[in-house]
Amino acid sequence: MKFIIKTTLITISALLVSFFLPWWGMCIPAFIIPFFFVSSPKRSFSSRKKEISGLSFLSGFIAGLLVWGGAAAYQNYGNGSVLGKRIAELITQSPQPIYAILISAVLGGLICAFPAMTGAYLATMLKEKK
Repeated sequence: MKFIIKTTLITISALLVSFFLPWWGMCIPAFIIPFFFVSSPKRSFSSRKKEISGLSFLSGFIAGLLVWGGAAAYQNYGNGSVLGKRIAELITQSPQPIYAILISAVLGGLICAFPAMTGAYLATMLKEKK
């Protein structure tokens, strides 16, 4: 349940922040939300590493994928797929605009995934020191 809430909050806040800040602005909520939504450590940090990194990374990746993939699809279909075809042809040598949308979505997912994982790591390390 926490995973779904975290992913939804990151998605909504990254979408809102992207209206006011450049492309890297969605890293801010992707870092802050997992920082506050990490459960208290019942086990040591070293035994929870895979759990923390996997879920936080996946949560940030899905959120970034949805935000940038949705934005790329909206812009592509808003201009009749002209720009999407040209960019896809430059990158993949195929005039299918879905390739440009998928590449943008994966890049957005990675841009959100690493700050989310870092925020969860930092929160767990700080809680463990107390």
